[in-house]
Amino acid sequence: METAAGVVLSNSRPPTDFVDLMPRIAPRPVLLIRGMKGNGDEALNRVYRDAAGPAATLWEIPRAGHTGGLSAAPAAYERRVVGFFDRALLSRG
Repeated sequence: METAAGVVLSNSRPPTDFVDLMPRIAPRPVLLIRGMKGNGDEALNRVYRDAAGPAATLWEIPRAGHTGGLSAAPAAYERRVVGFFDRALLSRG
C-alpha cells in the first residue's frame, strides 16, 4: 500500500526492486548488515545476498535491532566494516 500511495502521490514509478539491482551491482563487493532483532523485512537481506552472488557478504548480528549493530557489537562492527572497505577499495587499486 505504501508503494502504491507513493506512486500515486508523486506521479512517478516505484524504484527498481533491490533483488533486481543486486546482480547489476556485482561484481562490486556489497556488505549487508542485518540486526536480528530488527524489522521483519530485514530477512530479505538473505535474498539480496543470494541475488548478488559471491560479491555480497551478509553479517547478521544476533543482539542488534535495526541500525543497532554498532552499539550491539562495537568492536566486531568496526573490524568487519573497516575490513570490508579495506578489501573492497584495495582490490580496485
